[in-house]
Amino acid sequence: MIDGRKNWRDEFSYDSYGVCAGWVRTLGGAKQEFAPDGRISVKRDSSGKILEVKTITYALRPGGADGKEPPEVVPKASDEVVNYD
Repeated sequence: MIDGRKNWRDEFSYDSYGVCAGWVRTLGGAKQEFAPDGRISVKRDSSGKILEVKTITYALRPGGADGKEPPEVVPKASDEVVNYD
C-alpha cells in the first residue's frame, strides 16, 4: 500500500518532557481516546488514568472500481480488553 484515505483526524497531547501522552481521534462526530502505545482507551478512573484498552487493527477497503476513489483505511477495535492495573 502506498497510501490510503482516512476519514479521521488525530490530535496528540504531550507531557512536560515532550513525550506523547496519547491522542484523541475524531471520526465523524465521535471522539475516541488513545493510549500512548496506540491502543484505544475503553475505561479510565476518576482522575483520567487509563485502566483498560483494546488493540486497534486497520483494514484497507478498496477504492472505486474505476480507480478514481483511493483505498480507505478502516480502524477496528479487537474484542480483547487489556487491563493496565
